[in-house]
Amino acid sequence: VNYCSSNKRQKVIKKKKKTRTDHEASTELVQNVMRWLYCHYIIPLLRSTFYITESEFTGNKVLYYRKPVWTKLRSLAMDELLSGHYKEIDVDEASKRLVSQSME
Repeated sequence: VNYCSSNKRQKVIKKKKKTRTDHEASTELVQNVMRWLYCHYIIPLLRSTFYITESEFTGNKVLYYRKPVWTKLRSLAMDELLSGHYKEIDVDEASKRLVSQSME
């Protein structure tokens, strides 16, 4: 938006007006509006409402999970990991284990 409304940009448009057609100018304006709409409205709206991810089993498809659904799925997965595979340790214990390991 700042780039489109700056004086420098207006000077460039005025200089190019002699060589550009009205169609080119209107095409550029529509592109700038669409870019702003996409970057400053649509993407933030999607990010605030959905968790967006890809997965191996869907190939190139993007998956959209509503935030509450994703939170529940993540919670269930963490509970499963902590109950069967891993155990939670405190920060002091983790620090002791890291210090005692060599980095070879």
